[in-house]
Amino acid sequence: MKKILILIALIYFGVTASAQNAASSYPVPSGSLNVEYFNDRSHDSSKQGRLKITNNSDLTITKAHIRVTVVISWYEQSSYPIRSKKTLELCDDDFTNIPAARRSIELTSSRRGVIEGGPEKEGKTYQYNIEITNVAYDPVPFPEPQKR
Repeated sequence: MKKILILIALIYFGVTASAQNAASSYPVPSGSLNVEYFNDRSHDSSKQGRLKITNNSDLTITKAHIRVTVVISWYEQSSYPIRSKKTLELCDDDFTNIPAARRSIELTSSRRGVIEGGPEKEGKTYQYNIEITNVAYDPVPFPEPQKR
């Protein structure tokens, strides 16, 4: 009976291991900064990951620190299942001069190198996380005072 439960658990977690993407947003005046991560490697091992950064505000984002991680978990095979996990860092860099006016940019690399893709192997689950910090933007200019 115990072996059947272990087999069912392994099959269940193997089936649930599918490619996941992540999205996160950071509020800024008059909108938000949205970041999406796509793991292109999940479908083709020669590819990496990519970021789609969208500035949904009227401000130019001069700097934003974006960190993408994936928590990989799986069950070790032994006399009873032992859950193991590890965290991989896929991207950790500052991105600058993100244009305003609701335009998107797609990036496959940063100043620190290629944006990594997660390994996506059967029997493992993947949870992608995006952290957006240290966001700086140009202040909204005040209208020039009218001369009298």
